Amino acid sequence: MKPAPAVEIVVFDNPLVIRGNADEAAGSLLRGQLVLRLHDTIKIKSINLRLKGREHVFWSEGFGNHQSLFREKRDLIDHEWSFLDSATTPVASPSASPSLSSATKQKKNHAHPFGPGEYVYDFDLVIPGDLPETTHTEHGHVTYKLKAVVERTTFHMNMVHETVLPVKRQPLPSSTEWLQSLVIEDSWEPYITYQINAPSKIYSDGTTIPLSLNFTPQTKGVRVLAASALLKEYVRYTTSDRFSVRRLNQVITRVDKHFQPPSATREGANTDDVYDETGALRAEIALKVPQAYREVQYDASTNFMEISHKLKVLIKLRDHNRKVHHIYIAAPVCIMHGDFEEAATLPPYIRADPDHTLLVGTSVGDVDSPAASAVPYVASRFTGASAGLLQTVPSAGDFSDLMHHRFVATSHPGSPAISRRASLSTPEQSSLDQQLSVTESSATVSPPVFGLTPPPPPYSLVVTSGSR
Repeated sequence: MKPAPAVEIVVFDNPLVIRGNADEAAGSLLRGQLVLRLHDTIKIKSINLRLKGREHVFWSEGFGNHQSLFREKRDLIDHEWSFLDSATTPVASPSASPSLSSATKQKKNHAHPFGPGEYVYDFDLVIPGDLPETTHTEHGHVTYKLKAVVERTTFHMNMVHETVLPVKRQPLPSSTEWLQSLVIEDSWEPYITYQINAPSKIYSDGTTIPLSLNFTPQTKGVRVLAASALLKEYVRYTTSDRFSVRRLNQVITRVDKHFQPPSATREGANTDDVYDETGALRAEIALKVPQAYREVQYDASTNFMEISHKLKVLIKLRDHNRKVHHIYIAAPVCIMHGDFEEAATLPPYIRADPDHTLLVGTSVGDVDSPAASAVPYVASRFTGASAGLLQTVPSAGDFSDLMHHRFVATSHPGSPAISRRASLSTPEQSSLDQQLSVTESSATVSPPVFGLTPPPPPYSLVVTSGSR
């Protein structure tokens, strides 16, 4: 029994990452393929692919007959590709697959015969930088979906495939304010001075926030009893008229730590707390950030939702009169999609390796543009938009120097491409008459920009209560 025909959506950049906030991001390029696998000759009326993004919030207020339901929906993006009228070439069993050059000239919605084989359709789209990232909260969500529909003739089921496209946002290396360490240093006179350190102000889901706590008593008899660290999430929902607002705050993760007195530490108690000769205490707390999206959301700002996070520390201490005090400290942090550290790292510069790289020598005959514009023209072909990542770029100068440079482009597996023949005519290989298949990109990649607003300085609140 032959397997049923199938259609599949392959997205090369999954998740799709936008670098920069909504005001400054240049956008991102969505690239992929629609693959149609047939084992028998069938008739197809249309082949369409649709990208649809939607934001939806909903909540209720009140009880019983006085209950009000608030609901808002907004379409973010709606784009459709139609592939049947484009040139189609089966990549499997080419001899058994009919040419569609005559079929494409027929009337629209007319059934076109497709022979056995695998049909691959490339698609790409520049995603605007102001689109909100994917979000899943208790009372709202932002989702993006790709849906492929292969319409067949009457009495035959259409072939449908749907996939979710995660859209996430990352900072850029220029966001130095967010990549700096978090340092909170203050004192509560005349009792204690404290310092709280974290290696960064931005973290990804699934990572750990290591906190270093340092306490120095200013008065004899003052002792830190315990410290608690927690990550809190703040979500604000609103409607388009801005009159209805719903706020939901929750603790994402929390760690409590009780400190042994200095005497117990000196007696060899099992504790990681360290006291010095002055009575100062040094301790470590590891705060685990859960995985998105079930337990934590990424920081986001949309028309209907705002999501932010704060790192809070509660210090419990006792003064020389045995009265208990509490110090509350809060500082904003950012939870974002992972791998932003890799995004902040420049690509390595490598030598040409025939095993895994594509060598492209350039000359006046290789480039369909004037000599003065040859360098930017060639660079735009290989700047990671479709073919790969340009690893080596010739320095600016006389065009004659371009003859002595070799471009190294790392090819992405399965990248959509339009085949183009280019001859190598560099001085090193002038004796070789080689032909290479070069991937040509028609998209223009803008330099990524990111501009997160730096957080305000942390604040602390002191509350005294009770006695012991």
